[in-house]
Amino acid sequence: MPKKGRDDDYWREWCNRLAAGEPPPSKTGWHPGGNSPWKVKIDKIMACGETRRRRSSNQSLLPFGVGIVTCTCDWDHDNQTTAAPAAAAAPQPQKVVDFGMLCKPTPRKIKDVRGKYDIKTEKGCYPLEVFGYSNGKCPHCKSPNIDATNVNNSVKLIYTSDDPRFVQGVGLKCKDCNGSQWQSYEKTYVDTLSKKQQNELNAVVSGKRNGVDMGLIIDMRLGATASTIARKSLAHATRRHAQWEEEYEMNCRKLRGLGFDVVEQEFPDLNESGMHDFVAKSDIVTMAFLRDYTLQSSSC
Repeated sequence: MPKKGRDDDYWREWCNRLAAGEPPPSKTGWHPGGNSPWKVKIDKIMACGETRRRRSSNQSLLPFGVGIVTCTCDWDHDNQTTAAPAAAAAPQPQKVVDFGMLCKPTPRKIKDVRGKYDIKTEKGCYPLEVFGYSNGKCPHCKSPNIDATNVNNSVKLIYTSDDPRFVQGVGLKCKDCNGSQWQSYEKTYVDTLSKKQQNELNAVVSGKRNGVDMGLIIDMRLGATASTIARKSLAHATRRHAQWEEEYEMNCRKLRGLGFDVVEQEFPDLNESGMHDFVAKSDIVTMAFLRDYTLQSSSC
């Protein structure tokens, strides 16, 4: 291939000059190499009898026996109008641009969750918080004699006023009160853990409902209504969706500018993208607030 900076026009000019009888440069590495079509063309021109005759004539030295010769390189030695040889450009494959929206994270195995708090990251997904502490007490009989039984194969959504959170816990079982079971992120169990561990989860999760970030609970304590919190969550999701749509369109334009055949895709709206599912629901926020208020009152 021609070296960087030596394009087709450069090699076309040199083919014209060589065919007219000019000797090639003496510097090392000038000749195109590899599978360049210009290498083939230049080799043919240099081997052509008419090229050798012209070089000898220019040097005032006509080899013995050289007379009328036949051109074998198919290059126009006089007018230099021969079209440049060009390798057929390989068609660019179609490019599918990812929408770039984050999705729900993948659940982890029990060995990655049991007895731990950690934040797991995965490309293209929201972060996953694993919350598998088993050093608390049974929420029913207050016994510390509990075991981690299994891992929850799904992740729990936690509503926030910002990006959604996702948490995965483990199933816990009490050995002293008829085998009662619960998840490690349940509010009644989390309240038996240390303050540090409670603050790591920093959410109210109760039953099968989605969890609610403590930031929203505190907002309601300070007078915000659940409907206001829901509207704020929706506004953030709408802004985030618009940001991702803009970034997607910019990536498409960039790739088209580089010559890629970008597949036309319509960016999904807020509902189609699933982002609306991550928006805080006022009824769930209200129930989480009342649950927290009831447990806080009973502990006083």
